[in-house]
Amino acid sequence: MKIIQDSFKKIKKFFSKKMIIVFSLITATLFLIIFLFLSLYGSWWRIWPKTLEATIALNRLAVLVYEQPYCHDECYLEKTVYRSSILAVVNKPKFFGKLSTIVFNENENLNWRIEIIKILSMAQLPADSNFITNINTYMTTDSGNLEIKENILLYFKDYLNQDNNANYFKTIYMNNLYSTDEKITTLHNLSLLDSDNNDFYLNVLKNENEMIIVAETLRIVGANMSKSDLDQTVLTGLLENILRRSDATFTVRRLCVFILASFLENDQNAEIYKLFEKLVTSGEIDIFTRYLIIDIFNNYTSEKYELPVISQADWDYYYQQ
Repeated sequence: MKIIQDSFKKIKKFFSKKMIIVFSLITATLFLIIFLFLSLYGSWWRIWPKTLEATIALNRLAVLVYEQPYCHDECYLEKTVYRSSILAVVNKPKFFGKLSTIVFNENENLNWRIEIIKILSMAQLPADSNFITNINTYMTTDSGNLEIKENILLYFKDYLNQDNNANYFKTIYMNNLYSTDEKITTLHNLSLLDSDNNDFYLNVLKNENEMIIVAETLRIVGANMSKSDLDQTVLTGLLENILRRSDATFTVRRLCVFILASFLENDQNAEIYKLFEKLVTSGEIDIFTRYLIIDIFNNYTSEKYELPVISQADWDYYYQQ
């Protein structure tokens, strides 16, 4: 009987030790899982060494950009934290190389590539950096994405060869293999450069048939009136011709009027004054454009012109165009 009791005690003791070991292993495993989860996905991710922390931040930021390409307050604050961790080690060659590879990878998500461009723009880059060489090459590469080029222009313009890029964008515009949307993006990219492109814009306004492209060119010209030395006489003639074109959209005509109106304040030769007077009295333009011109012109002339009567239905039609 005693032998049986001793044996039972030994078995009980053995299983007790085993249960303790098993319990300890399970506890350790659960703790490790929780620790890794909180480190990678929770609030403990910043306890790691800086390079690993930045890698985790980079992965988290990627997920955020994919899931929320249009960021609001909470998302923006989260992005700011991740960017801070990434920027802390961004100048380490290996990590910087990883980021720059994302920028030039045409198979990567577009919003993600743009996000990386923004981050790299916050880093201290030497002028002879390989990245600077690469973006200059990329800007004149036909296979390069035009939106990526636009963002490179926005954030790295001072590192780029302005004239080379201007000539390249002009070549794209002249190439009929590019779509209308691509040409519009190209014109916008060109406007971000500090090169003199006035003659080019005048040529577009003179020869372009697509009104959506004419409208974009007018927006560019109008936005740069204060710092532009466009020939006013030539521009005025082109705008008058566009106003009279039967295929000119209401948007295009409206933009033409606003640009012409910007000259009225300092119209020393009364050139624009006479043109507005002619457009108001001749009846050669549509009633909506005539209404806009009279509304503006009455602020500059002693003779007040009567605004044409336009029905609400006609106004609704106008604003839908």
